[in-house]
Amino acid sequence: MAKVEILPPFRVVEEGTIYTAGDTADVPDAVAKHWEASGWVKPAKTTKPAATKK
Repeated sequence: MAKVEILPPFRVVEEGTIYTAGDTADVPDAVAKHWEASGWVKPAKTTKPAATKK
């Protein structure tokens, strides 16, 4: 699975779920590659929580 961010002005649908610009979606890798190649999405930023010093 891949996490992608939908780019404006696009709207995409995966398995009945509608995603609009600014949304993030977890989709199969093949779908993510197709959407990226079409210019509809970009890889979503994955942020790790800041480490806590003890």
